[in-house]
Amino acid sequence: MDDFLKDLGISLDGEVVEENVVAQEEAVEEEQSAEAQNPTYGDPVPSPEEKLEMTAKKRAAILSRHEKWQAELDTLVRDKMHSIRAFLTESRIAAVAELAQWGPDKKGVIAEVDSEGTKLLKGLEG
Repeated sequence: MDDFLKDLGISLDGEVVEENVVAQEEAVEEEQSAEAQNPTYGDPVPSPEEKLEMTAKKRAAILSRHEKWQAELDTLVRDKMHSIRAFLTESRIAAVAELAQWGPDKKGVIAEVDSEGTKLLKGLEG
């Protein structure tokens, strides 16, 4: 217990020993300045060249990832375009076949709707 109190800078009589307090404060300040000059904990601070190299690696990874995504998107667009074209072609063929089954009386209805649509369009255009 006596040693503990001496380390704190307190004598057995309850008086504060200023010499120990000043010495301890100086020791703490020296440790802090030494740590500030030579950090020994955590990650080391990279040099500017290392930072540039790390940035270049990250950029290359990002670019390669984006190129891969773009290639996948291009493939997907190409596939969807083919499927949409096939669907449109099939639906047009089905519509033509359905119209061919209509008799001459219903074909007149289509011509009538076409002429009415043309009139309406001319009326809207002014």
